[in-house]
Amino acid sequence: MYKLICGANPMQLRKVVLTLTVILATSTTATAQQFASFYGTTVDVFDGDTITIRLSEQSRQAFQRFLTPTEFRTGRVRVQLQGIDTPQRRRNDPYWSHSRNYLARLLGNQTVNVQVLVGRLGQLNRNYDMMVGVVRAGRNGRAVNLQMIDAGWAKDDAYNSFGNPYIQAQWQAMNRRRGIWGDREQYVAENEFRIRLYGTDREYGRIKTMPYPSEGRTSGEAVVYKSKTPFRRGVGKVDWQK
Repeated sequence: MYKLICGANPMQLRKVVLTLTVILATSTTATAQQFASFYGTTVDVFDGDTITIRLSEQSRQAFQRFLTPTEFRTGRVRVQLQGIDTPQRRRNDPYWSHSRNYLARLLGNQTVNVQVLVGRLGQLNRNYDMMVGVVRAGRNGRAVNLQMIDAGWAKDDAYNSFGNPYIQAQWQAMNRRRGIWGDREQYVAENEFRIRLYGTDREYGRIKTMPYPSEGRTSGEAVVYKSKTPFRRGVGKVDWQK
């Protein structure tokens, strides 16, 4: 490459630069990822980010290869809402019941769509016995994960983040003192954490952004599809204000 560029004429150089620019732009802004999209009905809400659903029969049959024997036999799967952090029931965190109750109201007894990242080896993204993904409910198909942050009953998971608009939604919820942010102690602790997170290279380097599935899969059938997921940059220290 060094000899080629040194001996190239201006037109060749422009072509090389253009090619490199396209490659870099493609590799850093959008990557095709596989997601599994399936359907079911909510049968239990454990806390603000953990639910159990009963799979539709079509989803159960179509996704047998992704399910454990118990999941396939019972038709029930546990799902953790990805990209958010909520008060934990197991730790008896303050406001865990408020968070759970709000999630239960969002889901009701309606059909939900779950979208889970498929790994390179063909396995679903899991956290122990739970599938981890984006949950959608209702006619608008808006991510329940994001709605929990909007309402102030969840926060962006900085180390497993979907970036914007999730981070921006939390910023707005905090400014409006929604949900847990009405508690001054919770607000101050989180605000100081975010300022440190976005304000220092050491902390910022720990942020991990995750691929995000396409908006709304409304066919009603279980499918595996590819989605180009652009990098979703979060807000910085200047934007994170008290």
